[in-house]
Amino acid sequence: MATPHDALFKSVFGNPRHAAVHMTRFLPDAVVRGLDLESLTLRSGSFVDHNLRQRHTDLLFEAPFRHGESGAFLYLLFEHQSSSDPLMPLRLLRYMLRIWDQLLSHEPTRRTLPAIIPMVLHHGPEGWQAPVAFTELFEGPADVLHALARYLPQFQFLLTDLSEASDEALRVGALAEVVYRLFKHIWDDDLLTKLASWRELLRSVADDATTGLRALQLVIEYLVQARDVPIEDLVRATKGVHPTMPEIIQTTADRLRLETQAELIVRALEARKVTVPDNARARILACRDREALTRWFDRALIVASVSDLFDEGDRE
Repeated sequence: MATPHDALFKSVFGNPRHAAVHMTRFLPDAVVRGLDLESLTLRSGSFVDHNLRQRHTDLLFEAPFRHGESGAFLYLLFEHQSSSDPLMPLRLLRYMLRIWDQLLSHEPTRRTLPAIIPMVLHHGPEGWQAPVAFTELFEGPADVLHALARYLPQFQFLLTDLSEASDEALRVGALAEVVYRLFKHIWDDDLLTKLASWRELLRSVADDATTGLRALQLVIEYLVQARDVPIEDLVRATKGVHPTMPEIIQTTADRLRLETQAELIVRALEARKVTVPDNARARILACRDREALTRWFDRALIVASVSDLFDEGDRE
């Protein structure tokens, strides 16, 4: 199940427009000049180890070079566990190999490979304290490793450590900046005070004709899920951001509660080893009727079959 951090990351940076803002801000200038980030496209798939998907979320993009027919891949990994991963360079190499392998499986006649730029976005409260270069993982005397350098894999990933960056250093497009600040400060005791101080920035997000109100909804979803911020406190902290803000907060919180209730029904059935067919799972998860969900949850604790969960009128 995706975490609130994953959901916000993918909702925002899965949009090439916002991903390009991030890359323009943090890639070396020569790389930004050499790539046509306005033509950035999102490629499908995830390359993260299955057992690490509660800690890592990834997005793969492709951008053409400004001069030439080929392009490069940009691999953005969001690392949201509290501590640093000491083997991150090795994990990234594994993911990069998977990307190349997938490409070659679709284009078996290829004889060259696109460059992959590995990028890590981290927001652990203690900051990144692990290697960023693959060569840092090797054991042995320094002089011997130096002599072996040309025979060993060598790369380092581009790290954006939000916990170490000042808010001023994160000034980019309004929505990306809000997301950075949320990831950086989500565990702060004075989060609501900070949120209130970001009202002007949030107003800039709301003013975006393309994503404004949907972006505000994503922000509220994240705050409610990641910190369970009380509705009245959210309304007070975001007063004046947008006339519909109280309504957005209330409807988003209500919807999230119903979604959680629906997920609990499925989990209760599965915990009791009751088979949940795909069509029944979809029906439960799509339901937004509070009374029906309450009724189904009570039954989920005792029924022997999903067919006994629904009322006669609920059945297809």
